[in-house]
Amino acid sequence: RGDSAESQPKMATTFTEVWKPAPPAQKSAGPTNRYMTACERGGILPTPLDFITGGSTTLDAANWALADCDIIPVATMFRSVPEVKEVDLSQNTLLTDRSLVPLLQKMKRNPACASLSRLSLRQCVRLGAPVIQEIINLVESSSGLSNLKILDVSGIPFPVRIQLDFCLALGEHSNLENLQLADVGLGSNPVAKQCLEALFRCNTLSALDLSWNSFGDEVFGAIGAYVSQPHVHLRWLSLSNCSSAGTEAMEDRHSAEQAKPFKPVNLMLECLAKAKSLTYLDISINRLDLTGALILEDALSRHRSLTELDVSRNPFGSLGAHSLMRMYAVSRLERLHCIESFDVGNARGEAFQVSNPEGVYALNLSLPYHRSILRMLLKYCKRLAMSPKQAFTDCSSTVPSFSQDEDGIFQVPSSGRMSFTFSSTKSLGPEIYQEPDRIPQAFTERLEMTKIPLRMDKAVLMVPIFESLQDKLPLIDALAQNFLLDYSHIELLCNLEMTKI
Repeated sequence: RGDSAESQPKMATTFTEVWKPAPPAQKSAGPTNRYMTACERGGILPTPLDFITGGSTTLDAANWALADCDIIPVATMFRSVPEVKEVDLSQNTLLTDRSLVPLLQKMKRNPACASLSRLSLRQCVRLGAPVIQEIINLVESSSGLSNLKILDVSGIPFPVRIQLDFCLALGEHSNLENLQLADVGLGSNPVAKQCLEALFRCNTLSALDLSWNSFGDEVFGAIGAYVSQPHVHLRWLSLSNCSSAGTEAMEDRHSAEQAKPFKPVNLMLECLAKAKSLTYLDISINRLDLTGALILEDALSRHRSLTELDVSRNPFGSLGAHSLMRMYAVSRLERLHCIESFDVGNARGEAFQVSNPEGVYALNLSLPYHRSILRMLLKYCKRLAMSPKQAFTDCSSTVPSFSQDEDGIFQVPSSGRMSFTFSSTKSLGPEIYQEPDRIPQAFTERLEMTKIPLRMDKAVLMVPIFESLQDKLPLIDALAQNFLLDYSHIELLCNLEMTKI
């Protein structure tokens, strides 16, 4: 207040320019800002995913209950995403073609699409032909999904007209390893066989899920032929609930009086012996009975690589348990899933008994079950050091000389009929009849020769099966009739029951 007038600032010299607001900051054109801008314009609540915030190269939104409005902003991001390794939108049942088609189209325009290794749209049940067509375009494009290794489109209803194009495109892919095609309606296609033939051209394919597609005997026969080809290196195969109910062939095609149902899946089971790379197989819920169990025993007992087998919910019955337990004991299987398999199913007629195969046979060699019986008899002869001409008597035709291939599989005819009487008493030698007192003992020794010594490591692996059964008598009966048991085996089973008590 005491200052002079000259020291006071003058308004005219202090504000020399008219005030102007600062220019707005330039927004970045990054993926996250694109996403936020799209949400702001559409009035959409942003989804807190690591991929959206830039913290991950994986779009993991499985079972997030996303709708089309949630995916449309994500599609705007893909123009500038530098890398995307996985896209998982499985179990989002509200998604439709309206949002997924733009998303896949934006992926195709971005060079980062080539880095995508996994795409899962599992159980996005409202998707249809437009999305499948976009996947085909991405696979066929040179700038598309060239490095895709895992594709899961299970549960999406495929239109029949597009199934063959889809399979042809994937069959030519050079990096695909895992393909999930469960419940896509593949079995309803008249050219299903050609579709599978195209898929098996993919030399890199190691895992295939065809579950819940209804196949007939022609398609099952083709699958068996494809998996046994040398260029196919399939390690994981799932065919759960694929046996068609309405296309069963007849077990005896020449005699309507003795006609019985024949499971189409049996045609494929017979070929599994030559599927050398297979390590996992799921054939659950295929209505397999004791005939399928014997075919499995014949095909998989000496399989070199199979370590896990799922045969759950097939009506094998108590007689089928015999074949499955024998197979489990001598094979390289480490896990056998047989839930609800031994307590259901009834045998029609007399079943083949490996421990005592003596009897009269009339085989129709056009049937896989009868061919397996013939191979099992030949293995029995080999075990007792007998020639087929010694064991097969009263034959309807000359007994052929059955040869074995490089894998030790007996080559038997695939057509015609053969009737004979099988007897292995000649393996005891003619001198046995000169000493009648030794006959009972000799037959007992031969019976023990036909039984399987049960290794303790295999007995331990049978424990989960024993515990899972409500009725344990079928398994106990199978163990008693087919294996050489000692005190340690009985003690193991008794301790299990004592633990439960």
